Amino acid sequence: DKTGLVVALAHRVTWSINQNTVIVPTCLVSTVLLTHSCRGISFSDLVEHVQWLTQEVLTRGGLVSPMEEAAKAVSSTLKRIDKLVKYPSPNNTLEPLLRPRDSRRLDLAYYRNQCLHIFVEEALVLCCLVSMKSEAKSKGTHWVRMEALRRDAQVLAEIFKMEFTYRPRSGVDNFNAAVHRLIIRGAVTQLYDDGYGERIQLLSTPQARRLVSLLRGMLLPFLDAYWVAALSLLPLQAEAKSGVVLRGHVQRMQKIAQTMYLENKVHSCEAASSETLCNALSVFEFVGIIT
Repeated sequence: DKTGLVVALAHRVTWSINQNTVIVPTCLVSTVLLTHSCRGISFSDLVEHVQWLTQEVLTRGGLVSPMEEAAKAVSSTLKRIDKLVKYPSPNNTLEPLLRPRDSRRLDLAYYRNQCLHIFVEEALVLCCLVSMKSEAKSKGTHWVRMEALRRDAQVLAEIFKMEFTYRPRSGVDNFNAAVHRLIIRGAVTQLYDDGYGERIQLLSTPQARRLVSLLRGMLLPFLDAYWVAALSLLPLQAEAKSGVVLRGHVQRMQKIAQTMYLENKVHSCEAASSETLCNALSVFEFVGIIT
């Protein structure tokens, strides 16, 4: 099958290009700003988070542009992306706190997406793990069955197949490899088989919480956008039996996303990205939800 061979070759080439892409400070700073869970971050904390993220990238085999002094590299980066970052008035806070400008988040996302391929498989697994109902009886402990987690992660990976380039399957189980990396990096631990199947537990250490914040923050804009796209289809069941114009519907989805963001019903205004919303519609068409 020539078509299948061409697709497989294109996938492998794209993956190889991603693997050899050098992560620059702009990418690191943008990623921290967009995935940080607080409303603002100080310069010193930003530098520390960039240093931590650099080690996470290197640990996974990623390439990072050399930085002799992290503070200088972060400072220079902030000057280059000054229009994308908001600085509150120094009179209102004890020290300057930085956060992304809502109107320029998509610009920062362009830089963040340059390192997504390094973390995406772990992010898929961790997002599913966090969202699944815990089978633990004790409060404060969160564990699930490995097979149930595998099933959910594979479904989510299939949904996002137009967004990310996954590791080529060459005898390696991508799910097991992602779980192994999460175990090594201290986010989860594997529990003994209690007779009903293998179990995996989410840890609550500072390192685990930091990784959860990073990986969830990377996927949330896409999860939000696909949710918005799905919700936008509900009125069409009664309103538009003859169909709607794609361009007009995309604009409608963007309005829904902006409204839900202001109502705090989605986490990120990136949910209004026309590219991601159109990809969501393509996936819905592929699985037969729409025509």
